[in-house]
Amino acid sequence: MLRVFARDLVRTGGSIEPNALASFLKAGYNQQHALEVILGLAVKTMSNYTNSIAQTPLDEPAQPKAWVKPSLRGEFPT
Repeated sequence: MLRVFARDLVRTGGSIEPNALASFLKAGYNQQHALEVILGLAVKTMSNYTNSIAQTPLDEPAQPKAWVKPSLRGEFPT
């Protein structure tokens, strides 16, 4: 349920449906947990933006998993 709640927050930009929060709370989480999920997402977003602007290189062990922007040129199935 934690993963679903976090995913819903990201997909909706924080504008989740009331029943999504209710389901999260019914699963045993509380309001503080909801705010902690939001805090985690905020920290990750700030880190991503900062590293993008600073052009921080990936650590060597992470290089093989580097994200490469896909190109649509000539890659359509025939």
